[in-house]
Amino acid sequence: MESGCLFDIAVVVVTFNAESYIEQCLQSIFTHLPAGYLSTIIVVDNSSADKTLELVCKLKEKGKSLKIVALEENIGFGPANNLAMNVVKARYYVLVNMDAWFIADSIGAAIQTMENSPSIAVCGLPLVFPNGDPQTYAYGFSSWKKWLLQILGIRTLVSRALFIPGVARCISKMPFGKTFVLSQKRHRFDFGSISPAEFDSNLQDVDWVCGAAMILEGGFVKSSRGFDQNIFLYGEDEDLCITAHDLGRRVVVIDVPPLVHVFGWGKNQFNSKVARLKYTSLKYFISKNITKTFDRLLMRLLLPLYVYGWRRLYMAIGAEVEKG
Repeated sequence: MESGCLFDIAVVVVTFNAESYIEQCLQSIFTHLPAGYLSTIIVVDNSSADKTLELVCKLKEKGKSLKIVALEENIGFGPANNLAMNVVKARYYVLVNMDAWFIADSIGAAIQTMENSPSIAVCGLPLVFPNGDPQTYAYGFSSWKKWLLQILGIRTLVSRALFIPGVARCISKMPFGKTFVLSQKRHRFDFGSISPAEFDSNLQDVDWVCGAAMILEGGFVKSSRGFDQNIFLYGEDEDLCITAHDLGRRVVVIDVPPLVHVFGWGKNQFNSKVARLKYTSLKYFISKNITKTFDRLLMRLLLPLYVYGWRRLYMAIGAEVEKG
């Protein structure tokens, strides 16, 4: 059921067992939502088993303006965002991960820029880790070459070399290098000295952006119908950006104050259930978006390593052998 009111901005947060982050996430939105726009906030809870929904309801009871959609089952990240964008009509949708939060008004500058550039369909916002280290938020299209480099650990080696004079310039000219340098060649962010004047709102066109903090133009959402409903988790953001390019629209990142994003903080954490969902989603993504037979075959072969890594894949195979 759609809301009859057309908002300027609708901020969407999809939650699932997010009791550790959701209050900080929502409070940051309340604090940094730009003035002068008709705005709303909608939370879609994917059947959390913890206190997420209780915490969100308490914020609403305190007079905070937000809509809550409580689902009886987990329908996935993309489908839950689609549900929210169907419930609320808006000129711009700001999608924010449940484990991310604003530290300044990044939305206002981005919306103003998008209003002046109607060809933009998707705008990605910068991300940093909780300690201020830069986090990748823009990427080149997925390919077997890119996946192989990541599996081999080239990414870590290259990121350490970016501050050597001339290295970043050379890497940025490589097929996968431009967006990597864009995200990683930044010094640790100083949360104690945030000055909006340091950010110039410059745009850079990219292949795709991270779904943890992205702004979608409402007309594009309507024409594309949002995220692919068949992708439960992982790959939905790249897939949506591919759709934008196919429709002749721009996908960009903008220089505004970053959001803090917890995801990946402590890379030693591993969730086998999430890994299986990632594997299934990316398998579908490959079938849908990789058109050349050779490239599709190599990506299918690399997929287990890409999702699990060498050691975890070996352990997973061993566990299956023991079961059998």
